[in-house]
Amino acid sequence: LENALALVTKGIALYDKQPNPDTEEVLEAYNIKASCYREMENIDAALRVQTMAWEMAREMQPAGSGIVLATLNNLAILQSRTGDTEQALENSQKLWEMYKKIYGDYHPSTLRSLNNLASAYQRAGEMEVSDSIFIMVADLLETHLGPLHEYTVAANYNLANSMYQQQNFSKALTYYYKALEADKIILGESHPLVAYDYNSLGMVYMELEEYEKAEYYYRLAENLFRENFGDEHTTIARIYFYLGELYNRMGNTTRSLSYLRSSVSMAEQLLG
Repeated sequence: LENALALVTKGIALYDKQPNPDTEEVLEAYNIKASCYREMENIDAALRVQTMAWEMAREMQPAGSGIVLATLNNLAILQSRTGDTEQALENSQKLWEMYKKIYGDYHPSTLRSLNNLASAYQRAGEMEVSDSIFIMVADLLETHLGPLHEYTVAANYNLANSMYQQQNFSKALTYYYKALEADKIILGESHPLVAYDYNSLGMVYMELEEYEKAEYYYRLAENLFRENFGDEHTTIARIYFYLGELYNRMGNTTRSLSYLRSSVSMAEQLLG
C-alpha cells in the first residue's frame, strides 16, 4: 500500500504538469490514492481526497459515466465507515438505481452496488433489511457468476459479518468458512484476505468460548499478516488486541496486559 500510494502520488504530480490531462485518468488516479489511504486506515486523508475527486467528477464528466459511478461508490463506502450513515445510504441507493438503469438488474456491477447498499444498511443498524439484501445478492451472484467469483465471496463475507454482529454465531461460522475456502482456492493460502478470514473465525470462536480454536485461528492470521506485511503493521496491532482480549477471558491477566499494551503502542506508532 505504501508503494502504491507513492506511485499514484507521483502519477498525479505528472498529470499536474500537463496542460490538458485526461480528466478520467486523473480521477482514476485520485480514486486509487483515496483507496490507498482508506486501506491504510488513514480515513481523514481518504475522505479528503475522495471528496475532491467526487466534486471534480460531477463538474467534468457525464453523470452516468463509469468513472463518476466509481468515484461516488468510493465516497459512499467512506461515508459509511465514518458514521455518516444517512449520506452513505442515500448515495448507495442512488448508485444502485443508476447501475440498474445503465447495465440492467443482474449485471455484476449492479449486483455489487446492491451488495454495497446492504452494507450501508448494516452500518446504519437496519439488520433485517441488510440481511435480506445480502442473502438475495449472494444467491444471485452465485447463480450468475459462480461460487468462486470475488463478488460472491464478498457477499458471503458481508453476510457472515452481519450474523456475527447479531450474535448468530453458528450462521456466522457457516458463511466465514464458505468465504475462507473460496479465498484459498481463488487467491492462494498465503493471501492477506485469507488471514482476515482466519481472524474472523477467531473472533467467532472467542465469543463461543472455544478458546483453543480461537487462539489457533488468531495465530494463523498473525503468521500470514507477518508474512505479507512484516512485524510492524496495523494488522499485527489488531491481532494483538484480539489476543489480549482472548487471554483476558481465559484468566491469564499478565499475558493479556502484555498483548494489549503492545497493541496500543504499535497502533499509536502507526496510526497516531
